[in-house]
Amino acid sequence: MTLVMLALAGCGGGGDEGTTTAVTANEGQTPQKDHPQLSPAYARDAEAICAEMGVEARRLGRALQRREEFPSDPLQTTTILIAPSIPIVATSARRLRALGDRAATPDFEAYVKVYDPILALLRQRVAAGKAGERQRSMDLESQLLDLIAIQRQLARAAGLHGCDVDLIQAFVTPRR
Repeated sequence: MTLVMLALAGCGGGGDEGTTTAVTANEGQTPQKDHPQLSPAYARDAEAICAEMGVEARRLGRALQRREEFPSDPLQTTTILIAPSIPIVATSARRLRALGDRAATPDFEAYVKVYDPILALLRQRVAAGKAGERQRSMDLESQLLDLIAIQRQLARAAGLHGCDVDLIQAFVTPRR
């Protein structure tokens, strides 16, 4: 199930599939006092965007749980979950990026930039699934999981605790 769930873990940005962004974050990192922080109003706006992403993740999760049989091959997973997640992620990314234009701090910018490679990997995962490339699909999912962990660390660093959400868990246990 992990292979399917990670498609919704990002709530991030649009970018070219060839784009890569190097981002590092320390585990458990919290905002430092000498780093500029988002204003409370912008932080609430960003967290609202992430919350909407969570709602969409749970919606797809509920639809998948209603299926009689869980999809097990890359093509089914691609068609049912991963491909439909891309517009959701891209919309959230666009909205976060627009917010960042007005509220930029270094930590928030890093948080938003990590969505470029997340979207690129999601698109590559769709292509691999459609081609029936099981191992490549699994490799891409592993890379996505790594980026998702970085994304959560960056959310904490930016002071966006509402965006430090395990959307994979939200997908697994959708609220009714």
